[in-house]
Order: sequence, then structure tokens, then C-alpha cells
Amino acid sequence: LRPASVNANAGVPNFLRLGPSLRTPASPLKMAVSDEAQIAPGGGAGGFFTNSNPEDRRVAPENINGRKKFKVVYVVLESQYQSSMTVACKRINAVQENVCVESVGYLLEELRNPETLKAFKRDVETANVFIGSLIFVQE
Repeated sequence: LRPASVNANAGVPNFLRLGPSLRTPASPLKMAVSDEAQIAPGGGAGGFFTNSNPEDRRVAPENINGRKKFKVVYVVLESQYQSSMTVACKRINAVQENVCVESVGYLLEELRNPETLKAFKRDVETANVFIGSLIFVQE
């Protein structure tokens, strides 16, 4: 028996369809290692208890080429929640002919730092979309 052909774009909205170069996604382990490497405990630049920097998570289109650009700013509780947003934005920038996206994500903890909070406010002022995901913690 021959394995059936798998369509990587089956059931995926047109704006998120993968181009030929993106049909083989990175393994979850590889993604987790590369994304989590940006976050380390301790006093740091991004927040008081992280060494993270939102600029490390900023995604910008390499070439706008006449496409309509929009900006997404998001806040998440933990760093692992931002990786899917980063992947989605990179896919849009790689394959879409009419739109491209700039995105930047902040960890909730980073917003305790006054300088990071100022940068966040500047980003929100110029954003087309704001997403706050899993930012409430029960205590």
C-alpha cells in the first residue's frame, strides 16, 4: 500500500496557506528550544524577573513589495504562548501576495519594567490589532 498524499493546506484559510518552502514545519522540540532560549530567570532588561526582550520577538516583513502592512501587538502570560503567533506572522509574510504583518509580543512580567511599559505603549499606539491572551492568573 502507498501512503496517501497529504495536503498541507487542507482546511486552512487562504491567508494562512503554506507555500512550497514552508510545507515541512519545524519540529515542536526545535521550536520550543529556539523560542525558550530567549527567556531566562534572573534580573534582566525586559522585566524585573526575566532576561527577555520584546524586540527579540518582533517579526517584520523583509520586503513589503506593495503589500498592505498591518501591526499586531500581543501580551501573554508565559513565553511558550507566543511561538504560534510568531510562526503565523512569518508564514503570512512568506506567502501572502497582498498583505504582510509586523508583530511584537510582550510577556506580562516584562510590563513591570517602566522602560518596557513605555515601549509597549508606543507599540499599542501604532497597532492595528491588540491581543491579550491568558494574562489573568487566579490566586
